[in-house]
Amino acid sequence: MHPLCRKTWFVILLLCAPLVVNAQDRLLVGAYDPAHVNGLVMIAENGANAPTAFGLRILVYRPEAKLEITPPLERVRLLGPVAPDGGPSASYARVHWDSPFEQRPLTLQWTRIGSRLIVGQISTRVAVNLALETYRPFGQSSGTLNFRAADDETLLGEQLSKPRTPMRLARFVLRTDRKAGGAASYADAAKQHALMLQAGHARSEAEDKTHPY
Repeated sequence: MHPLCRKTWFVILLLCAPLVVNAQDRLLVGAYDPAHVNGLVMIAENGANAPTAFGLRILVYRPEAKLEITPPLERVRLLGPVAPDGGPSASYARVHWDSPFEQRPLTLQWTRIGSRLIVGQISTRVAVNLALETYRPFGQSSGTLNFRAADDETLLGEQLSKPRTPMRLARFVLRTDRKAGGAASYADAAKQHALMLQAGHARSEAEDKTHPY
């Protein structure tokens, strides 16, 4: 789970693809995780292998105040339109939800360009910090996926394989249109969230010399 932080809006480029593509491979994209409607789940079906799901959610926070991982359903204004199969016909979709600080909406919208490329945008007029955070949806174990922040503009995710187990691995690359205020790769989400509230942006634990944990 590794965020890129911005205060107003940004454009997301997503590319999800197995190393080898055949007729049985399929990529589904949508707001499939009911626990995080403020994000996307990308499901790669790689032939005979079990599907792999990558999660991306939008964190909303104000330094020294509060960080919200997911909004309660009563603050979700709109979920849709979304194609029911999540396939290439899902050419456009959007989600609106109210900020935890003011009753003004944030908007996440995305569109598919071809079968494996997704372009997204999140926008708001509320004075808040935003972070993109990857996660493992549906209770997937930590040994199945790996995420890291390559730099202030790029997030990487990949499926992990067991030793001596031949399989085509799913991967994704996320690029923003401009550099974020900070980026970090971490295993302890709660600890990183505390750092973000303190510093105002994502940062590695090595950068923080005064954090009490």
